[in-house]
Amino acid sequence: MARRSRHIWPCVKITRPVPKALPLIMDEILVNFDLQRAERTVRAFAALTSGSDGKSHQMLYFTCQPHMADMLRRVAPDAALFAVADGNIRQV
Repeated sequence: MARRSRHIWPCVKITRPVPKALPLIMDEILVNFDLQRAERTVRAFAALTSGSDGKSHQMLYFTCQPHMADMLRRVAPDAALFAVADGNIRQV
């Protein structure tokens, strides 16, 4: 994750000629984090997607961990959350 962030943040800060908003795709990157570190990271993700830096970035975060989905829902209650089961996608 640190390596990805190192490449993302300079692109996010580019302001000329047009601010760039980047899509981010993450797959289970928090699985080995303790709960406090995971929540701090989720809050950083929420700030990145909220447009607090003047750019609203889209994030696709994939997890099969119910507690991570709950944390994401708690920290970013307005975020769209989808479940995939038995070949079907549904919003939760």
